Amino acid sequence: MGKRKTNACANGGANAQQKRQRTAEKSRKGTRASSISKKTNNSAQTPASSCSATGINGRARRRRQASSTERARALQSRPLTVDSGVGLPEAIPALPAAGIPPAISSTPPPPATALNTQPSQPGSQLQLQSTDVPISQAGAVGGRKGLTNTAWNITDLAKETQWLLGQSLGEGSQRVYQRAVDSFQEFRLNHQLNPSWPASVKQVMAFIAQLSISGKAPTTITVHVAALAYLHNMHGWADPTKHFLIMKMQEGSRRDKCCVDTRRPITWELMRQLLPNLAYVCFSRYEAIMFKAAYLLAFFGFLRIGEFTVRGKGDDTRKALNITDVQIRFSKTDQYGKSTTLWINANRVEGVCPVQAMKSYLQARPQVEGLLFCHENGSPLTRYQFSAVLKKNIQQIGANVSRYGTHSFRIGAATTAALNGVPPEQIRKMGRVRNRVWIVGDSIVRRAKERATAQNRLHLGAEKGAVQWHGQGGATLHDLPRMVRNRLNYNAPPALAIVHLGTNDLGQRDACRCRIAIDTAIQTLRARMPGTHIAWSGILPRLFYYGSRPGPTSQEAMDGVRKSLNKFAKRRISQMVNTSMIVHNIDTKEHSLFHRDGIHLSDVGSDMLIDKFESAAKDTGLL
Repeated sequence: MGKRKTNACANGGANAQQKRQRTAEKSRKGTRASSISKKTNNSAQTPASSCSATGINGRARRRRQASSTERARALQSRPLTVDSGVGLPEAIPALPAAGIPPAISSTPPPPATALNTQPSQPGSQLQLQSTDVPISQAGAVGGRKGLTNTAWNITDLAKETQWLLGQSLGEGSQRVYQRAVDSFQEFRLNHQLNPSWPASVKQVMAFIAQLSISGKAPTTITVHVAALAYLHNMHGWADPTKHFLIMKMQEGSRRDKCCVDTRRPITWELMRQLLPNLAYVCFSRYEAIMFKAAYLLAFFGFLRIGEFTVRGKGDDTRKALNITDVQIRFSKTDQYGKSTTLWINANRVEGVCPVQAMKSYLQARPQVEGLLFCHENGSPLTRYQFSAVLKKNIQQIGANVSRYGTHSFRIGAATTAALNGVPPEQIRKMGRVRNRVWIVGDSIVRRAKERATAQNRLHLGAEKGAVQWHGQGGATLHDLPRMVRNRLNYNAPPALAIVHLGTNDLGQRDACRCRIAIDTAIQTLRARMPGTHIAWSGILPRLFYYGSRPGPTSQEAMDGVRKSLNKFAKRRISQMVNTSMIVHNIDTKEHSLFHRDGIHLSDVGSDMLIDKFESAAKDTGLL
């Protein structure tokens, strides 16, 4: 009992000591809290009864006020956001006063802060704007000249960036795109639509509908849509023109309005009527000599109006024919200025010889540098002046002025050459027309296009835009006439057409019907494109054929039908001119050449197919 009492007393003393320690800690905390509350109450002049909770609430209130101030500043500094209508809202940079986004300029950028982010005046040439933080600009004006390794600072790089972006689009395309953007902005303002950028899908659809109602050609609608797409892509906005509905509206316009070129050619017979009447149209003998030489050079040289005239008196004369030139500097199909030499022979016909006309003009031409065709005072010949004299000349002989234009010389030269039996390939070469290649087929062609895009082989080693891929999933031989007809409605026939079809016909039709379909497809191509070289691609094998019964015998039978169809196509192609056959060496034993579905090609197999297409195009000499 004594021991138990002693232990109980000891435990009770320890517990009492712990209670005293806890009480002392609470008192210290209370003193600290009361001191904090006094400071808070004295500074805010609040009642003393607020205690420690008042100090805590005051700190929280100041934190909320600071965070709200920071959010307000962030909202003021953040760019304006507009819902594009097709996804999440995206930030856009500051726009000019007129609300029209800037286009790309081909002139060197002037000195300014950032990438010329200052708003331009309405109606002036609009420049590129940047959504990045402004870059301070320092250094010499011009951005490109006089740079050394030590002068390549961030300002020079920004100016060079803008210069290269400006050079990516031709001057003519810049003017056309700017007019299209102005037209779209005017449409939105007239219909009280939201004029901010990026544009929504509904606005672009309404704009296309207005262009169609106004009677615009499908090519004009395509140009307007391309201008909007270019603008959105240059600013990093979501492109509304890639929407499914907009692409279908463009296709509908092409189907609804089949445009026919109403321009008449200035043929050799009409040329012999126009030249003598220049003396009654021009106000001086020198002008008559100059326009006669220009007429004959435009006709025999297959020249475009922009290759020997300027747009205005103050326009750049470096891209047109100059007095020191013996070649075409720039042209529609030579945007990089590689130049083309013209060889024009004398025809020894009195009054219509281009060589004699040029000699007479060069003797009378004033001794000034600059454009080849200039007036007696040295000012260059403009497009408007050439077109006005041509209209008066045509009216003088009693022809319909509305049916002829400046491009009629080039059309007439090609027409005259075709009537004299010149082959189409030679006419394209004389007219400096870039040969185009169509690759038409099923999903195998579509996948090959994706592979070629990834490998940077989309153009098969030729210039950009020379090769066009048209792959449609599930396409058969019966779909070929429709596919070709739709593309000929708004495109000229290509120089080379590579056709890869027939794989989906196996299993759906018997061998006899497949032979009839191949023969019909080849005859349709030749009838619709008489001057096009047709390269027929053989049907590729598969690891698995749809429509066959289970078992190895049926698969082997289907592959035997494939081989017989290829032999039939080769025999039919050999019986026609301007055709060739593409034979493939893809073996079904090499499973690595096929996709895991056993039908399509793998990346390695697609590379082999692209190699065959490229070699076939180069063997024809058209690429």
